[in-house]
Amino acid sequence: MQSATPDESAKKFCGLFFTSRNMCEIANQINENAGVDLFEIVLEDPYPSNYSEVVEQVLKELGEDTVPG
Repeated sequence: MQSATPDESAKKFCGLFFTSRNMCEIANQINENAGVDLFEIVLEDPYPSNYSEVVEQVLKELGEDTVPG
């Protein structure tokens, strides 16, 4: 029986979904500290730039049990 220990040669990655430059900087820090490959999840229909509209859209998506498009 093989061990459940991850293969040390396996690549690690981190998928990110963010809407601000601050989150982008945090992602870069994760990359530097964890040594992972990063990829950004980009929406086909981006969230509005107005915070209140974003909150409204997210609440709607949560109520409909949908995911961002």
